[in-house]
Amino acid sequence: MVNLKNKTLLAILILVIFVMITLTTYYFFLISKKLFDVTPEVKESVTAVLEKYYTSRLTGGYWENEMILQAEIISKLELNARLDFYRIIILYCNLDTSTAHIFREIVSEDRADLIKYLDKYKKNISYKKLEDTQVKNINDWLFSLKASLKLGLP
Repeated sequence: MVNLKNKTLLAILILVIFVMITLTTYYFFLISKKLFDVTPEVKESVTAVLEKYYTSRLTGGYWENEMILQAEIISKLELNARLDFYRIIILYCNLDTSTAHIFREIVSEDRADLIKYLDKYKKNISYKKLEDTQVKNINDWLFSLKASLKLGLP
């Protein structure tokens, strides 16, 4: 009886490890696929945020702290690198109400440049390959950023 119980527990453990390895491999594949056109200076920061984001989708954890931390790191980089970072966050992360507020604070200093960058990005060939949800994200953020700039809001 004990032997059967041990074999069952071992089988469950092996299954859990297999699922964890499979999910981890899948998420790393997803992340690497998304980073093909990212400025090299922000690849590490974007990877860290996306890893936390995708892990939080499984665990229900809080990923926004990683976005804030990486935003502080990239704040010292050139404008184009920061804009690349923002674009990836807009494309691949769900920026709901509270997260959108955090993101808006992160991009506040670069808002006007981000508007120009996203408008220019819409003419890029890679924009035409985006999923409908991603196109909507870009357009929603462009509308929101333009409106807040026009109204003089932070």
